[in-house]
Amino acid sequence: MKWKLSSVIKERKDVVRIGRMAETWCKNNMGENNKKQLGILVTYWKGWDTDMGQYDPEDHAIFVYYNNIGNVKGLLQTIIHEWTHSLQPLTSKWKEYNDVVYSKNPYEKEAYASEKLYKELWDGIKHKLNK
Repeated sequence: MKWKLSSVIKERKDVVRIGRMAETWCKNNMGENNKKQLGILVTYWKGWDTDMGQYDPEDHAIFVYYNNIGNVKGLLQTIIHEWTHSLQPLTSKWKEYNDVVYSKNPYEKEAYASEKLYKELWDGIKHKLNK
């Protein structure tokens, strides 16, 4: 299959394959949180609600709920969004901002703004993906 940003991902194995490439790109281009002792863990699960992803700061883990993601573009944006959260400082503000309306949370605003990097990410992986 020749993958495009609009391609629907039907199989978990394809989600993981594309996701792992996206993780590598994020690590190389966005960096890692040096304050964490362990590297970030990214897992791919079926979601039970409408969330597409989640970052757990205590375990330094990203959960991607692939059945709630419509296509390759959505997968890339979700990984970038959650990766951005992994880079944000864990201060007392983290809990304070979680009590703020989601759309006004500055950490969420930053994560949504970073999603525009999906084009660069796609340009960095599409040649490997479509071999």
